[in-house]
Amino acid sequence: MTQKARISKLEASLTAKQKLYSWLKHAKLSGGLIPYWKKELTGLMLPLEWLTDEEARFLWHLVIDANVEILRCMHANDELWRVVHLALDGVVRQIARPDSSGIFVPVRPIPELAAHVGRYLCATFQGIWEETLCLQAAMEKISQAYLEGEDILFADSRGVMDTATANFHDTAYMCGAIARWLNLEGVTFAAEALSSQHPLVQAKVTRLANLSRVEALRCTATRGQLIQAIKGACPDLAHA
Repeated sequence: MTQKARISKLEASLTAKQKLYSWLKHAKLSGGLIPYWKKELTGLMLPLEWLTDEEARFLWHLVIDANVEILRCMHANDELWRVVHLALDGVVRQIARPDSSGIFVPVRPIPELAAHVGRYLCATFQGIWEETLCLQAAMEKISQAYLEGEDILFADSRGVMDTATANFHDTAYMCGAIARWLNLEGVTFAAEALSSQHPLVQAKVTRLANLSRVEALRCTATRGQLIQAIKGACPDLAHA
């Protein structure tokens, strides 16, 4: 391949990615992923001829899938958080009393039922807190690994993620106090522990990327290529 041919090939590749960035910038002006899709479905559909480039098509699916994942999981986690938060508040009032300065301190003996409920709620909160922080770190990892640091989140998905994270931070203090009073292991899944190399983050990124790759390949790949991509996205099928 000549130098000129190499340059032409590189320019073609860069143009596809640049167009993706341009689409993302203008799509975000809709105010969010949901308003964007409403606009697309009720007006002229955006001509995406540049999506004939397989890599650009993969990145486009990855951006959409990542935002959908945030909206889907964060809304579900937010509903669960509300229930856990109210229940934790009820447990606090069963096993603690405010002192002269208004700070809740544990009472002894702690009612057995309240202790059991407290243990269950702490474990439940640990799970949804972990999932929220994992998603947050995964979005940053996808941005850095696939889109050169470009922010991939629309306003609505960014908003629900930031709100959920703030809410969980507040609840973590309450959960931490109950854990100490019940001699349980505290909420240890701190945000700084979730680096881009953390196994849970890596697994989340890999799953999203593999699913997006399947979507990108389904119109152009051979049957064998598509089967391999599906097995990569769904490891359980590898032994089917």
